[in-house]
Amino acid sequence: MKIKYSKESKLDLKEISDFISNGSRKYARIELENIHAFIAKLKDALLIGKPFIGFQAKKVRTAIFKNYLIFYEIISREVIQILTIHHHARSLSRNPALGDEE
Repeated sequence: MKIKYSKESKLDLKEISDFISNGSRKYARIELENIHAFIAKLKDALLIGKPFIGFQAKKVRTAIFKNYLIFYEIISREVIQILTIHHHARSLSRNPALGDEE
């Protein structure tokens, strides 16, 4: 099983790191390690997240980790893609990764 990260999710991780780094680089690194470890668990439990209603045509699910909603798409049995890592305090409607379907 391969995990791919979208451009948006990579930007999300950078923003998370930058925000936490303002207080502590050590804790920013630990938080990113924890997020990556949780995402790695998706390999063994693809359906751990709930289907995201906004993307019924796609196999998009959302898993909760701490204060984050991790949106991912099941591309195939071999590949999942992390679409965005969204902090719960932010508005979902302002997340560009969750815009209208094409």
